[in-house]
Parts: sequence; C-alpha cells; structure tokens
Amino acid sequence: MKLTRTAFVLAALPAFVYSAGASAGMSDIVAADNQVGIQVTDMNLDYTETGDGVHTAVAGTLDTEKGDVYGFNLTYSSLANWFLGNDYLALQYGQNHGNTDYVGQPLTSTVNTYGSKVQTDTAKTIDYSLRYGKGFVLGGKAMAIPYLEVGSHEWDRGLGSYDETYKHSYYGVGAMLQFSPANKLVLTLDGLVGRTHGAHLDAANGLLYSGDLGSDSLTRFGVSADYAFTKRIHGMVGFDYTDYKYGVSQPNWLGLLEPDSETKKTMYRVGIGYAF
Repeated sequence: MKLTRTAFVLAALPAFVYSAGASAGMSDIVAADNQVGIQVTDMNLDYTETGDGVHTAVAGTLDTEKGDVYGFNLTYSSLANWFLGNDYLALQYGQNHGNTDYVGQPLTSTVNTYGSKVQTDTAKTIDYSLRYGKGFVLGGKAMAIPYLEVGSHEWDRGLGSYDETYKHSYYGVGAMLQFSPANKLVLTLDGLVGRTHGAHLDAANGLLYSGDLGSDSLTRFGVSADYAFTKRIHGMVGFDYTDYKYGVSQPNWLGLLEPDSETKKTMYRVGIGYAF
C-alpha cells in the first residue's frame, strides 16, 4: 500500500513537468515559497517498543502499533528580505486521526510472547513546527535553503480500556534544495537531522508508567512538487518520511519504566495554496 502511494507521488512529478512547458525561472520558486495552504494527509504510523533484557525483563520486540491515520496540514511560508536577505520562514500545524493495529503481549509476561495479544486501537496525532532559514540562489533556476527548525509532536494512543499520550519537542538542522525545471513548476528535496527533547508519557492507567522518556535521534526527508495553476492558486503533492526514537526511561518510584521505542512516519500530502 505504501509503495503504491509513493509510486503515485513520484509518477506525478514528470507529469507536472510535461504540462508545465519549457521555460523556468527564480520567480516560480519565490511564488512557491510565499503561500498559505491546506493539505489532505495520509500518515502511516509504524511504532515499535523494544526490550533489552536488562532494564526490561523481556528482550526483543515487546509491542507494535501500525496503521494509516488521516487528517490535514495548515501551512504558511514566506521568502523575503528581512535580516540576511532571502529569509525563509515556515509554520505548520497538522492533525491526524484513525485506527491502528496493536500486536503485543500481556503486561505480566516474563518471557517474550510477542504476537499473543492483538487488537485495534485509536490514534490521534498533533504536530507543530517553526522553521527559519536563508536562501542561496544557484544559477537562476535553483535555490538552496539551510534552516533551523523546532517543533512538537503529540500522539494520543487509545489502548482500549486506557489511554497513553506521548509528547515531545524537537530541534534540528536541515536544508531544502528547490529547482524549477519548467514554467510554473517547483520541485523540492528536504532533509533534517535533529533530536527529540522533553519527551514525556502520560498513562491514564495508574498501574502503568507515567513520566519522562529518554531523548534520542530524529531524522526526516521528503520530496514535493508545487504547480501554479494561476498566479495565486497553486497545487502540491509530496511525501515525507520521519524516524524518531525515545530512549529507555528511568524507573519511577514503583520500579516501572518505559523501554526504548522507535516511530517511523510516512506522510502523503495533496493540497492547494494561495500565493501572496
């Protein structure tokens, strides 16, 4: 399913190029970077908790949560001469809702019985981000924008009889490479490396762990295409892949802890924007 959607996004890029014509210029990049927009999103969530046999009694995969959750992004971006010239500012807010498939084992297991417990859970995610960078023109048809980004992520995990809420902030450095191969069309490659910060878990069930989680790495890369149907109305298609981790927590006063975990998110986006 994921390969099908990825192939669709990649196949759409040359179609945009063909329809756009032969000429291109920096003005198309400037127009693509000065927009407000809304996007429909499909996010594939792939979460895995792993025990090490030291901090946790059981080693190996403890439980997983996988599935597609659907929602929207609201975006704002601007490329203007404020401080350094070609200053780039971008803000984003997104929500996704849906159901995921849980595979795990009873909490009382002392040996690894992963797969012995299967259920469907609810999921809701909320994301914010703020990005600032500076653009560097490359030959009149391309621009490189190194940037700094901060953001936050929340995942409300409905586990049937109780809920868990995972939260973290993050910071990172990244770069965008934008290229206008044809009139009205802008292609963007985007990558970021960073770290989770202030990660925390709140469990509604008082018998489970609630508290701070360990900080760990975060990476993201993506590709997108923006096409100007008119001077003001733009369409876009793209996808992003994000991988972030939480380190094992410190035991609380009851001796409970949260093990290492890794979350992989693949976000597919289709939307419309208004250029200003």
